[in-house]
Amino acid sequence: MPRVSSTYSWEILEGFKSVLLTKNQKLSVSKIRQVILLLAWGIFCIPGYAQVELSHQFIDQKGKLSGVKIIGTSSSEIQDWQFFIHQSALSTKRRPSILGKTEIVRDTLFFRPILPFQFDQEYQLNHQGKTIYQFKTPKSKFKPPSLVSYSPKLDTIPANLLKVYLHFSEPMQEGKSGQYITVTNTELDTLNEIFLDLQPELWNADNTRLTLWIDPGRLKRALASNDLKGKPLQEDSRIIITINNRWESQQSIPLGKDHQINYLIGKEDRIQPSLKQIKLRLPKVNHLAPLLIDCGETFDVALLARMLSVCNDQQVPINGIFELNSTADQLRFTPDQTWNKDTYFLKIDSALEDLAGNNFNRLFDVDLIMDTKIEAQDYYWIKFKLP
Repeated sequence: MPRVSSTYSWEILEGFKSVLLTKNQKLSVSKIRQVILLLAWGIFCIPGYAQVELSHQFIDQKGKLSGVKIIGTSSSEIQDWQFFIHQSALSTKRRPSILGKTEIVRDTLFFRPILPFQFDQEYQLNHQGKTIYQFKTPKSKFKPPSLVSYSPKLDTIPANLLKVYLHFSEPMQEGKSGQYITVTNTELDTLNEIFLDLQPELWNADNTRLTLWIDPGRLKRALASNDLKGKPLQEDSRIIITINNRWESQQSIPLGKDHQINYLIGKEDRIQPSLKQIKLRLPKVNHLAPLLIDCGETFDVALLARMLSVCNDQQVPINGIFELNSTADQLRFTPDQTWNKDTYFLKIDSALEDLAGNNFNRLFDVDLIMDTKIEAQDYYWIKFKLP
């Protein structure tokens, strides 16, 4: 349990320190007299200021250190107390004061910072320019977050790429992508306004996947944004997407290290997906071997997982598990029950998009004069029967 004196008792201890702790010097008669005078001053001249023993407890709210209770204080002593982050390399004057709300209840000071305390950090309580109490926050029981995956996971992406997905190991704080994500070229020049500044940001339900949209107004030809700012990505160039190490999880734990994604920018993709590019490798009857689906190109990974299904001869989806490869251009479907000799269908939602936002009904960037129209439909079907 940390011990600390009240303000005046602290000064007495400092006096003892200056008198008694002089290195390699004998205790002279004059110094003994100083000790006696300091002791008498503390006992007789300052009644009511006895030594105080302080302790602390953290206020834990949903895994965050949302406050601290300093127990053993008195209201007359703590009107101007302030919290400072403990940084031994900096002078007291340079330590930033932590903003928050202070409340005094009997002998307890409640302090709730605007932002939660960080884990595994030292803090100190100052009064009249003196440090009178220190405490250290515990190590977090939560794992530090990391970038576990991203999409598209390719070396080369089309110059009209529409979306990038970031997958984190832990739920992340929202509204921070513009602050902690930067795009640079190989000369480390910052490329501005590549991603849309969407508020609210596009997170999945558990805040582990963030969708970053490249400005569609700059991708589509003949729009004002495209004319004024130009294309966001230039063919044959390279870009580096950096996720800053200071981005914190919802438990206020930072990533700890920078993460970088490197892309070579290829040609624009202005070809509409079609059923002809999809190839199937069929399993054997009475087996649980997977159906292999080669998509012929990389599709939007978030859409691909929910816009394909395998159906029976009544065009009713059958139960099973889809597995997607890292480049999102091949899938394996393993049914819950063995295959039989019936007819099957691969059902494809027409809204399934490739990396440039082209789907089975239309191109993302349509040339109203040159592009031919096709009859739109909700679903496309590929019929197959096992050998």
